[in-house]
Amino acid sequence: MNADDNDILRQIQVKRKEALRHMLARRPQKAVAISREVDRLLNEYYRTKTKGLVPTIQEEHRPPWKSGEKEGK
Repeated sequence: MNADDNDILRQIQVKRKEALRHMLARRPQKAVAISREVDRLLNEYYRTKTKGLVPTIQEEHRPPWKSGEKEGK
């Protein structure tokens, strides 16, 4: 692994912890946005490691958040 790989993996780890903190604080919109960013980082990492031989992870098309709760409550 080179420095770029370590940097991407570190970013993924930090983002996962951040998403968990937001879920525990009842901010699911923020957690979902961070999860999507983690998916993007994983796609980037696997593309660079396999040089495009592995299909990209498909993002789920999630509907907008429809709960009556507002972020930060």
